[in-house]
This record gives sequence, structure tokens and C-alpha cells, in this order.
Amino acid sequence: MNRDELTQSAFTCNGTYFEDVVPGYHTINTRGRYLLEKGIELTDKERADGSLFSFSRYPAREIEVDYFIDADNWLEFQERYLILCQYLNVDNAQIIFNGEPDKYVIGSITAPAEVEEAQFSRSGTYKILCADPFKYSVTEYTETAAGGTFNVNYDGTYKSYPKLIAEFPATYDANGDQTDTSECGYIGYAKTNGAVLQFGDPEQTDWAEITPAEEPLNKQFKTLSGWNLNDAAMLSTNYVEAGNLGLSSLGSVYWTYPTAYGSNTKYHGPSIRHNLTDTTIDTDFEFEFGHEFAATKAQFGCFQALLYDSSNTLIAGANILKTTKDTKATVFVYGGSTTAKGSKPVKCANIGSSLIKKEGKKLTFYIGEKTQTITLDDTTAAKIVRKVVFYFGKKGTNTPIGSNKLFWCTLLRKPYVDVQNTFQPGDVLTVDTASADVYLDKGSATIPAPNLGALGNDWEEFYLAPGLNVIAADYSDFTTTPPKFTIKYRKRYI
Repeated sequence: MNRDELTQSAFTCNGTYFEDVVPGYHTINTRGRYLLEKGIELTDKERADGSLFSFSRYPAREIEVDYFIDADNWLEFQERYLILCQYLNVDNAQIIFNGEPDKYVIGSITAPAEVEEAQFSRSGTYKILCADPFKYSVTEYTETAAGGTFNVNYDGTYKSYPKLIAEFPATYDANGDQTDTSECGYIGYAKTNGAVLQFGDPEQTDWAEITPAEEPLNKQFKTLSGWNLNDAAMLSTNYVEAGNLGLSSLGSVYWTYPTAYGSNTKYHGPSIRHNLTDTTIDTDFEFEFGHEFAATKAQFGCFQALLYDSSNTLIAGANILKTTKDTKATVFVYGGSTTAKGSKPVKCANIGSSLIKKEGKKLTFYIGEKTQTITLDDTTAAKIVRKVVFYFGKKGTNTPIGSNKLFWCTLLRKPYVDVQNTFQPGDVLTVDTASADVYLDKGSATIPAPNLGALGNDWEEFYLAPGLNVIAADYSDFTTTPPKFTIKYRKRYI
């Protein structure tokens, strides 16, 4: 049928006009589309006039539809009437009236299509029951949170319950490896009316400290017992083991230092090696040591801290190297076969406490004034530290470093554990405030996740009211790549 011939009362039922599928059918008129009766519950006063207001509610909406079927004979009418009945047999259909093309209702046909039997072309009436009495905008509106806050100017005539979506983006480092910067423990939403929704655990942390079952190395250098002299796997053939180490102290402070370097044209000097006897298979660790590396312009040499597996394969290490006539040294760090050089020299002074930390494939070095990182390959990342080596080197026939001392060292296996956070990179959390349903999209599947919601969530109060609605979104403070927050809603009308 030509659309210009349709009345304002004509409608689509799940996208179909009855006028298009039932020959001779016309929607004539409707009743109940505009006026929505409010039910009010009152309580009688015992000794006073009038009543007390208890509450109000909108009951289901009933829409009556008057129609007409044009036919030339009884058989033709019967055929057309049966087609109409077929299309009327529908529940919870989306119905859009021509007079309001931007809105829809959800309804089911509940009354038979009554007809008057006076002639072949006949009129009749049927009813549409809308259990949900409200009208909804055909358009679903989407807004994002600027700076973590939604400012929604809502111009519907009745409150609307939105969908809240939090996406946790996948990010990658310079090597193309996925990072964990968007991992998150919880998501929270708060409205200015005091309503709060919370998902996940706000107390969750990114890393949890644990007490190691063993401390494989915790050494203050009062003695060299347990350390082998000049029997180490060296960084390269440029460094030769020779000479000896001595011990010294000042009050409660103890250290070891080179007493002799031997002789060679390459870097040469004493090394010490300690074999770890703990039975752990953890690959992550924190290795810390205290040392002093102080030199004048005319002194040249190095200090190395190296970590190997049982087959003498280097896992991680650092080399503080002074090769120029100044009071600066260059820090080189190593992760398997990867070498990184400090961008700026460090001062040859009491460098103090240094740390090498391994988390998965990530090595982080805190040495002197430098913080450097290396991403290990999968093979090296799976290796376990079994040997610790320190090396004190002198460069050829030059004057050695004036103060090259090692005070203490510790190596702890995984003194922290990477918490499996509630939300991982690539996840999408969807909260439907209308139904109080929670879904978590893991990429391969979207699963219901009611367990993520807090027991005290204010579901009934978390709605968009006519006017300005301010909603603040929050997330774990350790999350460095923020979630993308989106709100979706349809306007609702009486």
C-alpha cells in the first residue's frame, strides 16, 4: 500500500504493516495510545477527613485498534481475515504507530479480531496489551564519559534505566607484546542522587606481597663462606678472572673488596660465585645488592652483578663500566642475549642499593641514577636463577677503581604475586540497570556475571530522570590505561 494512504493510527508490528500483508486491510483508529492512567494507593485516616497517600504506579496499557477489511465476497473476506489472525498471533512485539514514528511500545494481541457480519467488507476491533505501559524512543542514545563523568541531559518524560558499558582496551609495548596496563579490580558508578553500583573488588591490588617459603640468598659479607673465588661464568672473554678479595668492616658495616687484580691486558680481577641450593621453580625474583663504586678521573674498571641458570646461561645482569677520564661510568644491563646501555653516564660515587626485578618476561633494573627495562624472549623468561656472580675488574695496566666494594646481597623468589585481576585486557563489562543483569564479554564468549555485583547495589535508584543526570565512573587506582566508559539508553515516555 502507498504510505501516503496510511492513517496516523496505522502501525508496524515487528517492522511489518498489516496493510502490506493482509489484502484490503486498513487501520482506522486507536484508543489508549496517549492517556495512561496512574494507579494511586491510599490509606484511610481513622479520625480525620481524607486519605493518606501510600504510593502510585502505572498499570499495564491496553490499546484498542479499530480496523476495516475490504472484500468483494464472503470467501475473499474469510481468506483475508485468516491472514490477519495469523499476524495477530504475536507476543511482545515492537509496535510503532505512524503518528509517533520515533517511539515504540511492546505489546501482545490479547483480544480476538471481532468483526461485524453485516456485509462482505467489514470492520472490527482487537486489543494490544502492553505489560510495560511506557513508550520508548526508537533511537538508542550513546554517550561516553568525559574525564570519567557522564553528563546526560535526558528529555524523556519518565525515568529510564540505562546500560553501562566498560571496555578494557588491549595495549602493546614497543616489541608488540600485550601489556597489562588496563587490568582492573573493580568498576564503580555513582549518581548525584546517592545511588551507587559496584562490580568486582575495590580492595583488589595489582600485586600482592607474599612471604617466600625460602630465602635462597640473604648475605652480609662478613665472610666469603659459600662463595667460590675466580670460578664463575663470565660475561664475555673480555673479562678475565684473577686476583683476590678481602674483607673489611666499620662498626656494624661489612664489605668485600679486591685486594689483588692479577695482571692482563684485558679487564681482569677477582670474581665470586654462589650456587643456589633452594628447590624453588619460580622464575620471577627480586635481586638486590649494596655496593660502592667511586673513582677519580684516572681510575678505570668495572663492577658486575650476574645471574645464571644451572647451565651457565645468562638470565640477567648489570655491568657498571668506567672507561673515560672523568668521574662518570656507563651502566649496561643484560637480559639473556639482549643488551641495553644507559642513555646517560652515572656518577662514580656510592651507588648504594641496586635492584634487578623479574616479572614474567619483563626485567627492570634500578641501578645508580638509571631505571632500564628489557623484555625477555620466551626461552630466557622460563629459566630459573641458580648462580649468582659478582666481578670486580681493572682495565689493563690502568689504575683500578678507588673504591669497589660489595656490602650485601639478597635474592628472593617471587616476593610478590601478580594478582589475576577481575577485568583483563580485551574484556567488556555490560550492566543492564533495567533488569539488574551483568555480563562479561571475554572475546570468545559473553557470559552472565551476577557474582560481580555488590550485594548493596542501588539498582532501583540508578535511573536517568528528566533533566541533567551526572554519573561518575571509577576504577582501580593501579590501572594505568583507563577503561572506556559508555552509557546507552532509550528515552521513556508516559
